[in-house]
Amino acid sequence: MEINRYAILEGTKVVSCSLLKWATCFENIKNRVIKKTNVTKTIEVSTVFLGINHNFLQTTDNVEHGLWFETMIFGGSLDGDTARASTYEEALKCHERAVNYVKDEL
Repeated sequence: MEINRYAILEGTKVVSCSLLKWATCFENIKNRVIKKTNVTKTIEVSTVFLGINHNFLQTTDNVEHGLWFETMIFGGSLDGDTARASTYEEALKCHERAVNYVKDEL
């Protein structure tokens, strides 16, 4: 069984797709950014839809087992801290946790 590594978002749902469809969709940055929060003038938390499954050890074609979203902190002492999520809802929770983590560290 070949694992599909590419997906797009349809609303908030991750849907497997071909490489061509993925590439066409990802021409527009709006199709990738889920949420951005400027915690301070120099620290930002960003959550994006990767569109490429980053669960490289996945053994099933079930998209719910993929790691499709990434939250990253830019700036400050936590610069580069990253978390990945499988679903849109999990990604939003990761984003809020990261924002709170930054605030706690300030």
